[in-house]
Amino acid sequence: MMIRLRFVNKPVLLLLIWVGVLMVLSGCRGAGSNATPQRPSLTPTPRSTHLPSVPTPVPVGAPNNPIRIVFPLLASGRSESAARSAANALETQLTSDTGLSITVEVVANNAEALSALCASTSQNAVATWLSGIPYAAAYVDDCGDAALQVERTEGSESVSGLEVILIGSRAANVASVSALADEVFCRLNYADLNTWLIPSIMLREGGITDGSQFSQVRDYEDIDALIAAVAEGECAGAGMLARDFEERADQADRSATTILATSIDIPFSILIYPLEIPLGQRAALTDAFITIGNGSRGDALLSPLLLHDQIIVAEDTEFARLRSFINQAGLNLTNLGM
Repeated sequence: MMIRLRFVNKPVLLLLIWVGVLMVLSGCRGAGSNATPQRPSLTPTPRSTHLPSVPTPVPVGAPNNPIRIVFPLLASGRSESAARSAANALETQLTSDTGLSITVEVVANNAEALSALCASTSQNAVATWLSGIPYAAAYVDDCGDAALQVERTEGSESVSGLEVILIGSRAANVASVSALADEVFCRLNYADLNTWLIPSIMLREGGITDGSQFSQVRDYEDIDALIAAVAEGECAGAGMLARDFEERADQADRSATTILATSIDIPFSILIYPLEIPLGQRAALTDAFITIGNGSRGDALLSPLLLHDQIIVAEDTEFARLRSFINQAGLNLTNLGM
């Protein structure tokens, strides 16, 4: 049996293929006709949020952030009113000379000045003039740096500090510091630098660590009475400036007493800047103090506050012997300087 193949002519074949393609495409389109077209979503644009404002620090020495300069009252018998009057005048001059905002204050003693210095902040910067022992306390507590110091004229010399001596009574048979134990020790008062605070350091070096080792501690009204009390045997010993003893003790007093110990030179007064005062402001203040103190304005503006003859530049390295002298006594320096 023979099968015959019938050939479709070419145009008809092409037409059939085209119809088939159209049917396939129509079926595909129908399958997707029920899908819901997705509308593109809009991405919201974020709104900017303002950050809280941060206050700009007021520079040290600006009108709203003045530099405080603190002076302790001198234990020289000069009136408090004279010191405060000089402080007001100095404030005006320092402000004019430096272009900085400055306040000048007078406090009762070195302890208050030291406390203000060590509490300095960038918004309450305090520079202080301190005597030698409180300066050493400031150094130990890292409260600031020495910048200037006072010089005074003694005879034909300029000196920046004075020695303190301990004297003993020959009538009480006192020939050494240790012999003062269980005896009467005399002073001006518990806060006096030259008759009690510095002598306390010297006494410790001699083995007397506190006042309880004396039979009694008596206060006298002035240096003349103190010298006489030791010479007459009312007191076994006392401390004072070597200069005061040289100037006030007569020959009889010298014969009746003996010098038991002598300190190193204790600086009169040192200006200390806290870390919060920038270098530029320090330089301006230093220049102004030297110009005022060593010029025609010094007697009126600084002498009532410092009892100075000259202001000179100083650095911490110059006071190494002072710090060593105090450290040997093993005292808590923060408690000194009252």
